[in-house]
Amino acid sequence: MWKIQEPFNQFSDNDESALSDLCNKINKEGSIFCEIGCWLGHSTSIIANRAKFLNGRVICIDTFNGSPGTILENHVKNNDVYNEFKKNMIDLGLDNYIDVFNMDSDNAVKFIDDNKIDFLFIDGNHIYEQVKKDIYNYYPKVKDKGIISGHDYEIGFDLDINGFTSIDLSQDMSKGYHCGVIKAVNNIFPAFNIVGDRIWWLYK
Repeated sequence: MWKIQEPFNQFSDNDESALSDLCNKINKEGSIFCEIGCWLGHSTSIIANRAKFLNGRVICIDTFNGSPGTILENHVKNNDVYNEFKKNMIDLGLDNYIDVFNMDSDNAVKFIDDNKIDFLFIDGNHIYEQVKKDIYNYYPKVKDKGIISGHDYEIGFDLDINGFTSIDLSQDMSKGYHCGVIKAVNNIFPAFNIVGDRIWWLYK
C-alpha cells in the first residue's frame, strides 16, 4: 500500500483495508465521494481509486494547514502541502477524478448540493464542536442509503466518554484518544459500526 505520507501516515494497514472495503460498498456508476481532511492524499488515494473504477469523482476538502496543535503544523512551515497533495494525485494517476476545495469545511459545504454524495468520509478538524458541525452540515448532502463515515474513533475498554472534559473536547487529541470525534459520533448517532482500527461508519 502507498506510504508516501511517511512520517505523517495517519492510516494503519487495518484502516487502509477497512476504508477500501467501505468504498467498495459503493457500486453505482458515476458515484460521488467526499472527503473532509485529505492532507497529503493517503486516504484520498484509496477513495479515488474506487471513484476511478466507477467513473465517479471525489470532492476533497482541506485547508492544507494541518490540524491545530499537532505535528502537522510543523510540516506546513517548510512545505507547500497543497501542491504536495496535487503532485501525489498526479503521480498516482488520480488527479482527473478529484475536485479540490482548498478551504475549510464550513465554507465548502455551501458549494455542494443536497443529496449529491454517495460516500462521505470525515477526517478534518477533530475538535468536538467542529466534528459535530461537519456531521450536521454534510448529513443533508448525503443521498439516502449513502455511507457516512470517518476516522479516529478509538476504542478503549476503560474509556469513560461521559468523563471527557471541555479541555479534552477542545483538543485534537487528549489522553491518547480523539475525544472530540468519539463524543460527537456518540452524541449524534444511536448506532454505528467500527471497522479497522478506528473507522466509524453507518448507512444514512
